[in-house]
Amino acid sequence: MKNKKKTGSNGFNSTVVASKIVSKKFLAASVLFSISAISIPIIFRNNLPPVIPLFYGLAEGENQLVNPLFLTIPAGLGLLIILINTLLSTIISNNFIKRSLILSSFAVSLLVFITTVKILLLVGSF
Repeated sequence: MKNKKKTGSNGFNSTVVASKIVSKKFLAASVLFSISAISIPIIFRNNLPPVIPLFYGLAEGENQLVNPLFLTIPAGLGLLIILINTLLSTIISNNFIKRSLILSSFAVSLLVFITTVKILLLVGSF
């Protein structure tokens, strides 16, 4: 028995094309989340107090507090992770690892976005 690949009306393997599109959509969503996480603190900086908590791992007190524009640091690091993972996925030939890198970029950017929004809602006056 021969293994036949399903082809669409255009003659392309539909599963391969769909997986590439899904990866591109996740990559685009990752970049969108990171850019949003960078722009939101900049846009709403007038509604934020002069210092906000960001470094929760440090000892309690003033060491955790930073200028509101420092909220762009996690999103900037998220963009750096997206860039590194995207470059690695172009070099690596294993499709599973490629998808894993793109999905991990998506997870990082989503978590950075959620964290940024939660901090803004916690300390902001809207």
